[in-house]
Amino acid sequence: FPVTIGIGIVRECLSTAQASMATAQTQLNDRKALEDIIDDLKNSSERLALDNEAFKLITTALSPTEGLIAESLNGFIECFCSQMNEVISQIWTYDLRVMPCSLESGELDYKFPLKVMNERPVSDIAKGSRAQTEVVDFAFKIVAMLYMDFTQWPLLLDEFGSGFDEQHRVNAMNYVKLLIDAKRYSQLFMISHYASSHGSMTQAEVCVLDSTNYRDW
Repeated sequence: FPVTIGIGIVRECLSTAQASMATAQTQLNDRKALEDIIDDLKNSSERLALDNEAFKLITTALSPTEGLIAESLNGFIECFCSQMNEVISQIWTYDLRVMPCSLESGELDYKFPLKVMNERPVSDIAKGSRAQTEVVDFAFKIVAMLYMDFTQWPLLLDEFGSGFDEQHRVNAMNYVKLLIDAKRYSQLFMISHYASSHGSMTQAEVCVLDSTNYRDW
């Protein structure tokens, strides 16, 4: 009888020990799995850090304000501004030029100074007078349409020259007439309230949308 009791105790202790071992083994396996996950996350983090540095280098190299694209754009911008100034010189009675944006700091700031005669350049076109900004906008449109090969598109002018004095307005319309006569554009659609503007287009068709205060002289 005592022997039987002793064997039962041993078996119970053995069963308890085996259950504890199983629990410990499960916990050990869970810990190993967590360690593997942590290792994978560390490796992923390192790879992402390397990718991030690589993307930063690529972004800098291809940035429109610095790097290869900026250097390529700088040459094009200088050429574009030169062609704009050619257009402006056909209209303006004094020296007015658009200067290329700065690359001195290693980055393009896309601010285009405006030089008026021998005066110190204005820091940005937007700070010029109404007439100056209007002729610059016109020159930009003409050159941009040339680059985009919009020669068969109509030229749209809405109150062009409204900020000009009489001489500049006459010069502007003479230049527009030259463009049309040279067939640079298929058609011209112009809205104007100045006789010096629409009067230069002697063969143009006129549409009066509102005859109020209109007198046929």
